[in-house]
Formats: sequence, C-alpha cells, structure tokens
Amino acid sequence: MPFSLSSTKILFVCNETVNVDKEIIIVNDGSTDKSLEILRKYEKKYPCIKVFDKPNGGVASARNVGI
Repeated sequence: MPFSLSSTKILFVCNETVNVDKEIIIVNDGSTDKSLEILRKYEKKYPCIKVFDKPNGGVASARNVGI
C-alpha cells in the first residue's frame, strides 16, 4: 500500500489485523520526508509489520523487494 505522512490507511490496517496472524510488508522506496521514521515506530509497536528501506527505484522495484 502506498504510504504518505497524511495517510491513515496504515493505522486502519494495523488496528484491524493486529490480532490476526498476518504479516504487513511495507517498502520505503527512498522517501526524503519522515515516513521511514514513522514506519519504524509502527514496526516496533506491531510485530506484524515489517519495514524494508531501499533507495528510490520506482514502484516495480519496491514491489520486487516486498515479494
């Protein structure tokens, strides 16, 4: 799912799945704002979240990392 600082999707997904045995993979594709910092906080709070950080390479590259 795309993430931005104004996004509330991640909060909804985490709250809905925190008690479910699922993994949420989020790839930070070279963001230059505070997105990675925010995502790392969620990763620490919710064990179901896995964050991967990579230099910007575009959507296809980010999807490949997620797979």
